[in-house]
Amino acid sequence: MKRQPTAVIAEYVYMTPCFVGLPDSALKLTHTIDMVSRVGQQVAVFGGDAIGREFTAAEERAALLRGDVIIAVQQREAELFRALAPERRVIVLGYAPPHIVAAPAEPVEQARVLIVGGEHEMNRRGLTLFYQRVWPQILAAIPDAVLAVVGEVGRFLPQGLPRVQVLGVVERLDLEYARATVVVNPVDLGTGLKIKTVEALCFGKALVSTPVGVEGLARDEEPPCVVAADWDAFAAAVIALLRDAAQRRQLEARAVAFAHRHFSENAVFAELDNCLTDHFRRFAPPVV
Repeated sequence: MKRQPTAVIAEYVYMTPCFVGLPDSALKLTHTIDMVSRVGQQVAVFGGDAIGREFTAAEERAALLRGDVIIAVQQREAELFRALAPERRVIVLGYAPPHIVAAPAEPVEQARVLIVGGEHEMNRRGLTLFYQRVWPQILAAIPDAVLAVVGEVGRFLPQGLPRVQVLGVVERLDLEYARATVVVNPVDLGTGLKIKTVEALCFGKALVSTPVGVEGLARDEEPPCVVAADWDAFAAAVIALLRDAAQRRQLEARAVAFAHRHFSENAVFAELDNCLTDHFRRFAPPVV
């Protein structure tokens, strides 16, 4: 017995040519991951290369119109996709982490700052700006502070930076979060949902981020982290959290509560579930 597809999901707009030739009864969904034309615009600001730099808004729109539904990874980009392709339904499917802590735990180490990131160009840029503009201020205020850099991004750091541990890819990322006093996300360019922001909140950590690092989080409630408008404010926020355990614990509690509200499987998959359920009710898979 063979069945025609009832729904097909393309990962990234680059894969939407796979929709050509599908029956009209097949729901065609494009999982965008990010808005690739925005990536190109942002990366071009500092002369870098990234997937999507060559992809214009008009080309992205044309690719999206091959499908029926656009899946955005966060609310801000959902709004942008609705403006770019108003003919299409836009839903949000964020990130459902494998685990959300039940309650914050006291960090294993004091004055330990954690950065996690892959070798993506924007991660490298953010890390560079952090150790150039923020880390010297932190060390001047708290000389025994330690910066732990986890992931491939660390290999782009200069050798011999004071009080910096470059750990590379680790087997147990949860242990690194447990050791950290404060987690930082210094990425100042980029689109999509910042998984490392979500991850830090789900581990119940006090997080300091740039505005870009929290783009896509719910905006209608108290933020679950400190959002720093500039690098001096970023340094001041990290220093304050390293010094003030009560303030840090309060932020950790907000992080856990926020994570349970917004990153549970029920919350993350609700719109996709409704979209597929609506379609399946109207189109039963034909038997061939």
